[in-house]
Amino acid sequence: MAKYKNLEERLGDKSEYYVGDLDLSELPPYSRQYGVWQCEKCGEIFELDMNTMGSRWKCYCDECRLKEYLERPTGRCWKWLKEHNLEVTKEQTYDDLRTETGRKLRFDFCAYLEYEGKSYFWLIELDGEQHSQYSSYYHKSYEEFEKQ
Repeated sequence: MAKYKNLEERLGDKSEYYVGDLDLSELPPYSRQYGVWQCEKCGEIFELDMNTMGSRWKCYCDECRLKEYLERPTGRCWKWLKEHNLEVTKEQTYDDLRTETGRKLRFDFCAYLEYEGKSYFWLIELDGEQHSQYSSYYHKSYEEFEKQ
């Protein structure tokens, strides 16, 4: 059973930035149909499938999303790794690295470099505030935060 009855409900405030002619309340909540949106930051018009738009925090075009990402610690880290010619994969997981409950551990980055015939890679996890402070955004309860 879906958490949302329709796409308009899933989009919430973002639906005001939809500029197409489809009735969002009639579309299924995880529709792959493309829609036309207006960036809430710069006003640029862009196309994006409805499902992806419903999972974004804000209605930003790709250029504004990149600018915002590069202002955050993870974005600055990604930029530094790329500037130093490392191959970078974001949100890296491995099947054999799991939590006690069986969920895959996710690292912010995997950086890879070949140098003088040898291969090197680093798994990088940036500790944001959710690692040291309780936040209802990141944790279901204070007890879950303490366990983490």
